Amino acid sequence: STLGAEVEVAMKYLRIEQLRFEERLEIQLQIPDALKGLPLPPMLLQPLVENAIKHGPSQGPMRVLVQAEELKGELRIQVRNPGELKLNGEGVGLRNLRERMAIQPGGGSFEIFQQGPEVVAQVTLPMSRS
Repeated sequence: STLGAEVEVAMKYLRIEQLRFEERLEIQLQIPDALKGLPLPPMLLQPLVENAIKHGPSQGPMRVLVQAEELKGELRIQVRNPGELKLNGEGVGLRNLRERMAIQPGGGSFEIFQQGPEVVAQVTLPMSRS
């Protein structure tokens, strides 16, 4: 799969969620066209987006930002949402993602952390253009 294809799948999910949350859910994409053709393991982005929706604020606006950038020869993908990181263990989706990253050929990493008023889920993969 490619980054562009994975973004399309995630956007279909987010559009469905937008019907549920109405104007509360704001989606922002910052995906440079030059990166959309990069290979990406299938269903890598989806659990990050689902997690952002599931753990976003229950009141007020919910902004989900999906961004990708090239940084020092690596592809960094972040999904950001307002909220507080709860350290009571990960759900199945994130646990599966962490396990998949551990066996990813060429390496890669997954982390989730608090940055100011936002929770950031971040995947970093070595760049390879196929």
